Amino acid sequence: FVSGFLRWTVRVNGYAYYLTDKYPPFSMS
Repeated sequence: FVSGFLRWTVRVNGYAYYLTDKYPPFSMS
């Protein structure tokens, strides 16, 4: 369960990073 959760988190983080990189205006920095 933990490993699956980590994989899901990595996928979501990667997707969020991709969106942030593609749409700079939505960056929280």
